[in-house]
Amino acid sequence: MKHMVIVLLMLAAFFPTAALPGTFTIGGVPATETACNTQVLPMDMETYASDVFMIGSASGTRYTSSMFVAGETADICKICAYVKSSNGGDPGFDVTAYLYSNNTSPNPDQPDSAISNGEFETKDMTGNLTGDWQWMCWNYQWSKPTITSGQTYHALFYSSAVGTSGTYMYLGKDGTCASENVHRAATDLSWIPVSSTQCAMIRLYK
Repeated sequence: MKHMVIVLLMLAAFFPTAALPGTFTIGGVPATETACNTQVLPMDMETYASDVFMIGSASGTRYTSSMFVAGETADICKICAYVKSSNGGDPGFDVTAYLYSNNTSPNPDQPDSAISNGEFETKDMTGNLTGDWQWMCWNYQWSKPTITSGQTYHALFYSSAVGTSGTYMYLGKDGTCASENVHRAATDLSWIPVSSTQCAMIRLYK
């Protein structure tokens, strides 16, 4: 019996078992594919300016976008935003993050369409969004989207509904960004300019 147990343990060390998507196993223990903790340029969207953008406060704020110019070419594994609940309560909606290409036809520029693999995960705000400021992150879903140095993009956040009982998401503003161009939209994606002097507080990781 002892010999059989030893043989089984040796086999387990050499044959990976099933794991969650995006992971692999060694001896049956999941290991992440990559660490996903290296921040990507630009890194000038992190200084809180004592003001907020609103997500899910009304039908016209279901989408909020913030423009940036990629400072390097990278495969993005997650997007993080500086957020909190408007009143500490549960807004009762989910939020999905996206990376969009840029449309130069309007003035100012506005989001065009999601880049390849530009839809990130959907997060339930129940139990995640609180009354305290936090960096909340959305991971890539299937394959990491690629951004190219010098190209303009928009980080988008979409709420699945309007917040309940006047509760919605605050998104921190930064007034020191190199690119300052924020829009909002309802589900028809008719973009309305919100700010040309501030950006949303966002971090990108590879």
